[in-house]
Amino acid sequence: ASNIPIVLLLGKLEPRAVVRNGEIVIRNVLPLGATLDHRIIDGGQGGKLAKAINKYLTNPELLDKISKE
Repeated sequence: ASNIPIVLLLGKLEPRAVVRNGEIVIRNVLPLGATLDHRIIDGGQGGKLAKAINKYLTNPELLDKISKE
């Protein structure tokens, strides 16, 4: 048994076709994965953590607001 509550996995940064404002454009995409130990971290809290990580990774300018508080 492991005592590690969360493992984050980073993939390789690669250009991919994505839809932005109704158009297909090429953007760099960094796959991010995670696994949580439900004995230590509740799934609901893990979901909130995933939502926050997604929010700040897709809108990094929001991090400036945090650092100024």
